[in-house]
This record gives sequence, structure tokens and C-alpha cells, in this order.
Amino acid sequence: MTIQSPYGYFLPIFPSLDYAAIDADRVERTAERLMDRADKALMEGRASQVQYDKWVRALNEWADAHYAKVGR
Repeated sequence: MTIQSPYGYFLPIFPSLDYAAIDADRVERTAERLMDRADKALMEGRASQVQYDKWVRALNEWADAHYAKVGR
């Protein structure tokens, strides 16, 4: 079952990270994995450039919020 992403049907949804076990490396690895999936969706034509741009802005906000929790 595919979950509808608010940023485009084929773009990944941001996961919840366990704040007790979170560190900057985990946030970075997760963000990189999500970017790879989003890049693939854009290159394959499954997401529009507008959806992709909106999604990248949201990913940056997501990562910034998680980095703030770990003091980076």
C-alpha cells in the first residue's frame, strides 16, 4: 500500500526519529536516503519540479528541527 505524500504522490514521507536514540549522523543518513528517493522520483517523472522543490524545502525544515534537538 502506498501512502499519499502531501508533497507529491511518489515523494517519500518524513519519518519520525526516536529522540532518545537520535544523533546528527542518523539525521544526515536519513535525509540523504530521502533525497535519493526524491531525486529518483523526479528523474523518472513521477514527481513534478514544483512538488520536488516544495518537498526539498520541507525536508530542510525537518532536518533543521532534528539537528536542533541534537545541538548541531
